[in-house]
Amino acid sequence: MPKLFDAHPSRVEYLGKEYPFNASFDRILEAFSMYKAPEYTPAQKLDYVTFLLLGDDAPRDPGLINAVFKVLTDGETGGDGQRTFDFEQDADAIFASFLQVYGINLRAVRGKMHWCDFSAAVKGLLQGPVCPLSQLVHIRTCPIPKPNKNNQDQIRAIMKARQNAA
Repeated sequence: MPKLFDAHPSRVEYLGKEYPFNASFDRILEAFSMYKAPEYTPAQKLDYVTFLLLGDDAPRDPGLINAVFKVLTDGETGGDGQRTFDFEQDADAIFASFLQVYGINLRAVRGKMHWCDFSAAVKGLLQGPVCPLSQLVHIRTCPIPKPNKNNQDQIRAIMKARQNAA
């Protein structure tokens, strides 16, 4: 776990060579988006993501990209596998939550905010304050009570909210 006084990673060692990389949150999100895009081949995706994060001169090697993401996530795991939010689908809620809770306009910090800061801030949004993102996640993850004669309206409201949050 990184310490508060540690610098955020900006270089990765791979096959005995050190590579600087751009870890601004917008670049990382664009890389995620590219990997999800079905219209590109794996080679095109690798080429673009390498350019995006490491520049023109870096080798187009999936191992290098994996090394960058490993450094950025510092061994984090994906949790229990339940998808609670999506960076693309929930972009408006994320933007609004950053503005509401932290006073940060994400468009104003493109190219400046490091992925590690962004990631920590998103985790903070999910752990407490009432904001658009935490409300979406709550809707998607709250348990649906077992039906009884008194809770039909509550169940309908949860189901409708989930449809709107999908």
